[in-house]
Amino acid sequence: MIILGWYVSRNQKNGDDFLLGGRSMQMILTLGSTVGTMVGTVSSVGAVGFGYLNGWAGMLYGIGGAIGILLVALLFEPARRMRFMTMSEEICYYTGGSRLVKNLVAVLIFIASIGWLGAHILGGGLYLAWASGIDINTAKIIIALAFIVYIGIGGYSAVVWIDTIQSIVLFLGFILMAVLAVNYVGGWSHIQQAVDPAAQNLFAVDKLGLLPAFSLALVIGVGVMATPSYRQRIYSAKTVGAVRQSFTITGVLYLFFRSCRLSSARPPGP
Repeated sequence: MIILGWYVSRNQKNGDDFLLGGRSMQMILTLGSTVGTMVGTVSSVGAVGFGYLNGWAGMLYGIGGAIGILLVALLFEPARRMRFMTMSEEICYYTGGSRLVKNLVAVLIFIASIGWLGAHILGGGLYLAWASGIDINTAKIIIALAFIVYIGIGGYSAVVWIDTIQSIVLFLGFILMAVLAVNYVGGWSHIQQAVDPAAQNLFAVDKLGLLPAFSLALVIGVGVMATPSYRQRIYSAKTVGAVRQSFTITGVLYLFFRSCRLSSARPPGP
């Protein structure tokens, strides 16, 4: 992956190239990077854990995420024409060019990014430790160093290509995992017997309650709309049409991923 990151970014010449891939990302790369961002370690670990406890309520993550990314495309895809580089610049534009707003948003995004980075290092470390059997702290250090190297060498172009490859692996892996998990436990009927009956109706509303279920989907959707990473996908796309197509397909795939993961999320129990 590090070699790939270097190769795809070897012709970079300026800040636009490093931070936004020269604003020339085709639809397929925008799609791959958006899917890879939405279906990452935080989503696959946290949401599946929620699915273990609450059955089909885990679909609320998919509903909220899909609605959020579709609204981003609908409301903010025109920002591609404005040639912004950061979300703080975009919000500054909406507030009449206020430098105070721009600087405040930049600081808040920086603080939030520390939390996001920590979550990704933790999630990636958990995956690596489980797959390799190494100590969890060692795994976290390896993941953090990998982030530094491939992003530092390749910039945004490296991120986009690696996200796209990751999306393909996840897409195939979740489908295979769902099929194998259902077969492993003896079929769908065994899963239904193991799950709390209140968690088997639509979005497990009987278990969570209507208001908590709605609130969960809402907060996921708002979180997607406020995430700077998706704005970066808009700024870096080659055309507005590439943004629209990639975000629409991402919303559909996100729901599909969620269904696959939840199918394999609940093991049989007493």
